[in-house]
Amino acid sequence: MRCGEYLAGPGQESDSLPLQPYWGYEDIAIFFALAALMNTAVRLCARFHVIAQSEITHPGMRLQFIIVLILSLCLYLTLKLRYRRPVVRALGWTAPSMRYTIIALTAGTSSAAGVALYLRTRHQTLPLGANMIILGSVLAPILEESLFRGFLLPVLARTAGNVWAVIGTGILFALIHGPTNVAHWLAFSAAGILYGWLRVASGTTTAAAIMHGVYNLTLILLSGASWG
Repeated sequence: MRCGEYLAGPGQESDSLPLQPYWGYEDIAIFFALAALMNTAVRLCARFHVIAQSEITHPGMRLQFIIVLILSLCLYLTLKLRYRRPVVRALGWTAPSMRYTIIALTAGTSSAAGVALYLRTRHQTLPLGANMIILGSVLAPILEESLFRGFLLPVLARTAGNVWAVIGTGILFALIHGPTNVAHWLAFSAAGILYGWLRVASGTTTAAAIMHGVYNLTLILLSGASWG
């Protein structure tokens, strides 16, 4: 059985996601423990007035940048220091085929356009700015896809199979975004499941990240623009 075969269909080959990822649930627990420590550190900074108390509930762009970068580093070091093995490719960061690149671009744009239209009917907008665009379309998708589709999905797939791994990571993806109503739950869960499906179908985390980034960028631009 070839490496990565459990994500490939009959007669297909994929070497982007290992059949037996060299990490497991212990590593997942370590990463989330580090994330919890970082959350505690941020709250202590607010407690001692290093940052404003309002940053806890409504973190500014600078704090969000710092958090994304620290969590990305924690994920990388969790694997690198424990196993001394390559991390980036093992998380699925390889070039997708042209077919799945096109699917990622098309699906990301069209689904975001639908959500933006919904926001328009509700007279809602999203913040528009260079920092928001960079965070939403580049940094956040890299971290979130590395975590959910690169790190968690292979372990869950090894345990429960592809379908439950895609659904499970989709629900976790929604949970971490703190949905406040059923519509938000459905939207985030559906997006997470689509990213997971693309991860499995393409054999790469890159394809899922492209769709995620394009979705966020399109949504920011369309819903943040003036509708006249």
